[in-house]
Amino acid sequence: METARAIRIETNARIIILTSFDQPEIILDACRRAFASGYVLKNQFSMLIPTIRTTYSGITPQALLICSLILEVLSPAERAVLDQMLGREITLHSKNKTIANQQSNILRKLELSGKRELCHIFSAYYTSLPRENENSGTLPH
Repeated sequence: METARAIRIETNARIIILTSFDQPEIILDACRRAFASGYVLKNQFSMLIPTIRTTYSGITPQALLICSLILEVLSPAERAVLDQMLGREITLHSKNKTIANQQSNILRKLELSGKRELCHIFSAYYTSLPRENENSGTLPH
């Protein structure tokens, strides 16, 4: 997972985890830690090529799910600051020191070293995720 994570942070590669585990919590935890774009179970090996093709073609529902799970560790206030860090037009009603603390918390929680890594990992996915204050039943567009 550490190597997959490093590859994902340093390159534009997308990571697909091939696993023999069939426990969803273990698979999703591995995907979160590696910033993976998807996964395939070894007993569903016939899905590997289609998964590679769809992952290569763009953002998949599986990738959006993983991204959402990664971002669950953030508070609503941190999600708003993340919105701003990723370029969404948003007005924050916090003091600059509070915003700076939240930015540090975001990077610490996501185990990233800076805004460059944050933008590299999340910019493409994040534009497809619903905003925190949007209707919880809203699907990504």
